[in-house]
Amino acid sequence: MAVNWKDVYSDSVSRVGFDTETREMLVEWKTGKVSGYVGVEEQLVDQISRSVSVGGAIHSLVKGKYGHRYR
Repeated sequence: MAVNWKDVYSDSVSRVGFDTETREMLVEWKTGKVSGYVGVEEQLVDQISRSVSVGGAIHSLVKGKYGHRYR
C-alpha cells in the first residue's frame, strides 16, 4: 500500500490520504478506524485536507457520492 498521508486539524479526523495503488481516499478517524472511499480524485483529497472543516468537507463532497469501506 502506497499512501500519501496528510495530518489535518479536525475534531473527528486524524489524517487523510490517497492510496496510489487502489486509487482511493483514506480517512483515519480519531476513533482509529480507517475509511476508504473509492474513486475520489487525488486533487479532491488535497482540497479536503486543506479545508477549514475537514469533517464537513468529507460529509458534503464525499459521503454518499463514492463507494465506502472500512479498511
